[in-house]
Amino acid sequence: MWKAEEIGKGLLTPLLLSYNDLSSNSMVKRYFSFCAVFPKDYNMYKEELISLWMAQGYLNAEEYEEMEMTGEECFNILAARSFFQEYEKNDDDGIMSFKMHDIVHDFAQFVSSKECLWLEINGTKESVINSFGGKVCPLGLKFKGGASFPMSIHGLNRLRTLLIDDESSSNSSLDSSILPELFSKLACLRALVIRQSFLLFRLDPNLIREIPKDVRKLMHLKYLNLSELHIERLPETLCELYNLQKLDIRGCRNLRELPAGIGKLKNMRSLLNGLTCSLKYMLLKSQPTKLIFTRFFLDKLEVGGTNI
Repeated sequence: MWKAEEIGKGLLTPLLLSYNDLSSNSMVKRYFSFCAVFPKDYNMYKEELISLWMAQGYLNAEEYEEMEMTGEECFNILAARSFFQEYEKNDDDGIMSFKMHDIVHDFAQFVSSKECLWLEINGTKESVINSFGGKVCPLGLKFKGGASFPMSIHGLNRLRTLLIDDESSSNSSLDSSILPELFSKLACLRALVIRQSFLLFRLDPNLIREIPKDVRKLMHLKYLNLSELHIERLPETLCELYNLQKLDIRGCRNLRELPAGIGKLKNMRSLLNGLTCSLKYMLLKSQPTKLIFTRFFLDKLEVGGTNI
């Protein structure tokens, strides 16, 4: 690595020293290289990053809480080595979000050996995606200017993590009609994040307004983030995702109700539903009892545990 051209320029040498000093007996180096899946200057949320690590299978622990604690420890190690910056903290001085310097991001891409990839889609990126073949890799896609969705992604049938960030200012790149085939081809996904920019006009016909029934094909999915989408309901087939541990629907202001069978998701540990102001009720275990939601409902709901 010292002979690599990037290292020879001298800019990445200090980062390499700090990177090599990370514990060789841990997965911390992999946790860092995973950050290459985010675009440059991206405001990353610590909670989401740890959830992605967990879904990817990086945090080996028997209990969900143990995995969260391990992820927190690994994050603190990387933060102490100055791999992250521009922290935003909560009232308790805990880190909520952060960024990576562009040089640190370049270094993350370098050490990941293209196992983690993010692409900004302005035109076509079919050739870049095709070059990965069937290789397993976390993939991040950032759309701008209403660029068309790359169909070659369907060839990555062993993809474990997919992050989609549609920042088109008009005519969104992703709509509900694309999702059924996407779910069918990428059935090995462990983590799926779908975001659409608030800049998109609310009446844009291409906005995602529903999640298709084909979501049932993502049977290995552990983490699903649909926050701030314009969806009004979730399909009952979502309740067939028995491995799902975390569902994030925060900011889905048009969402009116959750599936009646959501109590079937015995492995789900976190249901994040802040700012779902149109959400009226949820039926649990097919019982007529209704759980009333308010605008300020708790961010975490222990569906799989004893406390609901």
